[in-house]
Amino acid sequence: MSASELAKQLGATSLTEVAEFHGTTTQTLRRRYEENRPSFIALVLGFKAYQAHERINDHENQT
Repeated sequence: MSASELAKQLGATSLTEVAEFHGTTTQTLRRRYEENRPSFIALVLGFKAYQAHERINDHENQT
């Protein structure tokens, strides 16, 4: 499985969106995937948690 495939499996649309969120490159994330898989997973899940938090805030602000 590649870094991109795992990111998608964890809910990201692309590795690029995760990289942009963290202010880094896809190359850096791929390196993290190879060298420290738990850290890579935490980066992707952190991005997804932030997205969920933003959706909740947006919903609360609309009501």
